Amino acid sequence: MAKIKFGTALACEYVAEGSNRKQTLVNVYAGDILVPHFPINLAIAFYVEIGPDDNLPPEFEITIKNGRKTILSAEVRFQINRGYPTMLSFPQTVLRLDAATTIKLIASSKGFSDTVLVTKRVFLQADFNPATTSGEQPSGQSPPDAPASS
Repeated sequence: MAKIKFGTALACEYVAEGSNRKQTLVNVYAGDILVPHFPINLAIAFYVEIGPDDNLPPEFEITIKNGRKTILSAEVRFQINRGYPTMLSFPQTVLRLDAATTIKLIASSKGFSDTVLVTKRVFLQADFNPATTSGEQPSGQSPPDAPASS
């Protein structure tokens, strides 16, 4: 089955529309997401580049999953600019997380295989082990070995 040609796909806290086809990505989650406690309200947004691809479908479905649970599913339609990548940003949403989980952003379209665009593991900062994870601190959090800032 054919695949949609996705480029960059990132999770961050917020995506702001800039000028001249630019986006400002605020507090990009580059690795796993470490949180100080559960339950927690986690702010998350997504930025995705698609193509360029002459066979790009003009619509597809985007799904955000928290573990196996679907949090959001939406049909996305857009105008294709031949020869240029298509940029999509998904506004900030706040996810209520009660325990460690994995968040996924998945794209699907008729005639194409499903594509997992972003996968982020979320777990307690106290469980962080740099030997087995690519951990990252949420904004405003100190690394596990660093003293808290005043």
